[in-house]
Amino acid sequence: MSSKDQSQDLTDWLFSHGLGQLLQALLDADVSIDLLGDLTDEDFRELGISLGDRKRLRRALGSATPTAAPPPDSPAERRHMSIMFVDLVESTRISREIDPEEMADLLRAYQNAVAGVIARFNGYVAKFMGDGVTVYFGWPVAREDDVQQAIRAGLAAIEEVGKLSARGVGAMACRVGIATGLVVVGDIVGSDEARERTATGETPNLAARLEKAAGRNRVAISDATARLVANHFHLQQLGEASLKGFDDAESAWEVLGERDHGSRYDARARGVIRPILGRDHEIATLLNCWTQVEAGQGAAALIVAEAGIGKSRLVRAVLDQLAGVPLLPMQLQCSPVFSDRALWPVVQYLRRLVDPDRLATLTDADARAAYLSACFGGVDGSTAETVALFAQLLGLDAGQAHLISTLSAQQVRQRTLEAL
Repeated sequence: MSSKDQSQDLTDWLFSHGLGQLLQALLDADVSIDLLGDLTDEDFRELGISLGDRKRLRRALGSATPTAAPPPDSPAERRHMSIMFVDLVESTRISREIDPEEMADLLRAYQNAVAGVIARFNGYVAKFMGDGVTVYFGWPVAREDDVQQAIRAGLAAIEEVGKLSARGVGAMACRVGIATGLVVVGDIVGSDEARERTATGETPNLAARLEKAAGRNRVAISDATARLVANHFHLQQLGEASLKGFDDAESAWEVLGERDHGSRYDARARGVIRPILGRDHEIATLLNCWTQVEAGQGAAALIVAEAGIGKSRLVRAVLDQLAGVPLLPMQLQCSPVFSDRALWPVVQYLRRLVDPDRLATLTDADARAAYLSACFGGVDGSTAETVALFAQLLGLDAGQAHLISTLSAQQVRQRTLEAL
């Protein structure tokens, strides 16, 4: 069995057992499907796999043999899905300029990088074919945010592929095409190198054509996809594109980046705030917490409910009732997609305090530091070091990195937490 087949089998088996988050660590360590059952707890610890995931993996290994085991077999079905095509830019030229073995290593690193990103955003890698990757979002498990996750995965794939390089040809680049619509999915066709779980219909063809129309390190999406995510991402229309195989010109859009929302409710609301009904008791309880805070007593409330039932809407209703009251609401929201990113909710909140365009106009280090200090409310104490720590946390250049350059990673972490 080829390494590509084994990578695909490993991907299928992990996703079929809800362990897709482990894919990148295993691929990076060159663990194939046939080696999975031989790994010890010491191996798992070396790979950085948590105790909980180790137990889940052991349980899955005990209930099924990790061979070519894709998601549970079922008849082909109609699904509303987002299809993604990722392609390595100028791979033909690169293959002429480097040794074939180097090219094979590069393609493997590229496929591993893309597969790791797809696993993080709950996509399903349907097929590897050289420099191309076909991905499904919305199958085998459908989620309410599949379309947004597809685009986030596309942007993340560009970032990860950009970290790869080959001797003599520089940094790698890719392009991404995404289309959304009805498909028939589930049948396995082909074998060996051509093995694939097919999705048939117009949507896969459109995604493939959009990938060809996308620019270097760009994500191009269909008009149907754009309508679903316009409130979540900054988009720029590429105009009417004449795509091969389509009689009529198709509207195509380029994704410029993700919009910044204070909460998931604000992101979904699209400017329409619907009245909240039947939550008078809950609102009164939360407002009572605020009354305690005003009296100088700390208060906390835990809101527990099923997904989609209106927790974020409830918080929004309370904040609306406190409109005009001098307070600073800080909304930090977690995401399972970024569970491996330390302090991710905090970083997102801090990013909302900084205008990157304004920061880019400041060339003097002291001016940049002063601006960041003002953004963070005029931090007290060791202001310069704190600004340097926050800037590093956000990946910004404050011109003061030298202030923390002598600190160990543990010291940076501890001082960052103290500053926060």
